[in-house]
Amino acid sequence: MPFRQHRGRGTSGRRIHDMSEVWDDEWTRRARRTEECGRSLSWQQIRRYLRPPGRVLEAGCGLGQWVKFLHDEGFEAYGIDFAPVGIENARQLWPELEGRLSVGDFRHMPYEDNFFDAIVSFGAIEHNEEGIEGAVRDMIRVLKPGGLLYCTVPCMNRLRYLGLMALQDWMVCNPTIRRLAGRSPEVAFYQYVFYRREYEQVLRQAGFEWVELYPLEPMVFCGGDQAIHRRILGRIHRLSPWTMTHMMAAVCRKPNR
Repeated sequence: MPFRQHRGRGTSGRRIHDMSEVWDDEWTRRARRTEECGRSLSWQQIRRYLRPPGRVLEAGCGLGQWVKFLHDEGFEAYGIDFAPVGIENARQLWPELEGRLSVGDFRHMPYEDNFFDAIVSFGAIEHNEEGIEGAVRDMIRVLKPGGLLYCTVPCMNRLRYLGLMALQDWMVCNPTIRRLAGRSPEVAFYQYVFYRREYEQVLRQAGFEWVELYPLEPMVFCGGDQAIHRRILGRIHRLSPWTMTHMMAAVCRKPNR
């Protein structure tokens, strides 16, 4: 079973009621740039398998940076997200994407069967408390035969498996620690963290084939000199990427048959 990670419902003076409100709050603060997409490890991996033109969906598009980036790269790019503030901001930021950005549920997307050549999703489907299976089934439905899925989720790496994840979650959920920090004692589900084998199993059970898993960037710890942390962690990550990778990416295809 994947690990259930929690987060607080805000400060003692402000409650966050559900996940869509969490992400509305996030997209209000987050920077609105596309340059980071082209420099990312995810793009280095995606471009091995995908070339324009083609109809591509980003599931969990937030402010639409990746949709805009893929549009500029020559793709017919679409985006969907369940947080309305992010979509509304994206529509204002990128008017050229008119009609391509939708508010919706990944489990019941408003697209025809066999509509997309590819779907990309970056740390989105794991935030549904009911699990990722419904989203994965609808992704394979809207993909064309032979279509590509590139989907990232948090990874239960070796460091987390040894107890770091449980310790972090205990500190988040501990009511005494939360009160001392001036936060509401209430916590709620935030996301699932997956073992490699169980993530691959979900994808294969949905009908995907040729599933490859890749480690992405290492975890970053708060406090101290971040530059020193990144150098040390970067060296460990290069030697043993599955020891502390934060996210993992699955690359797979819908069968042609």
